[in-house]
Amino acid sequence: MTPELIKRKRALSELKDLGTALQATSDVAQHLLTDRGIAESPGWVANDFYLGGIIQANQLLSARLVTLADELGVADEA
Repeated sequence: MTPELIKRKRALSELKDLGTALQATSDVAQHLLTDRGIAESPGWVANDFYLGGIIQANQLLSARLVTLADELGVADEA
């Protein structure tokens, strides 16, 4: 296997892992939002704090996803 092919396989594997992580954070966010919508939910303040962290995690994961996609696109053009 060439070094370029190895790099590409690693990037594709990371893309798959990022997709899984994004799905997981989205599921957690959905759960927190559902709990937030329940009237008089005692944990809504904590849920908002966690939701902020989930949003930040999604932003970081999404940024890495875009970077990897760009890297793979540049590799395809070469």
